[in-house]
Amino acid sequence: MHVRPRPAFRSLPALADLARILPALLTAVLSVLFAAPAAGQSFLANVTVGSTPNAVGVNPVTDKIYVANAGSGTVTAIDGATGVKSTVNVGSDPEALAVSAVTGMVYVANTNSNTVTVINGAPPR
Repeated sequence: MHVRPRPAFRSLPALADLARILPALLTAVLSVLFAAPAAGQSFLANVTVGSTPNAVGVNPVTDKIYVANAGSGTVTAIDGATGVKSTVNVGSDPEALAVSAVTGMVYVANTNSNTVTVINGAPPR
């Protein structure tokens, strides 16, 4: 019976190394993705949000964009039509969010505080 040797184990980069290179990597990937707009598309604007933005959700009904900012413990809500922003304090290290187009609710998973923040994103009646 022939046994193939196992490939040498490659260690994963340290978490600190990943944290250091990830923003540059994401910037490079996004630059490539958005550098050449398709016909009829164009760059609109950069929008400044909180520290370490890492998750985005969109409500197509209300035209709101939500950005989880892990470094600042906030979510930035952006009106897609006007660009007006507001900031909501959430738990520590918001890492993910989900948006319900039906109810308008935004659910934010806060990793370090082990909580979920619920934001009412429904338009006033």
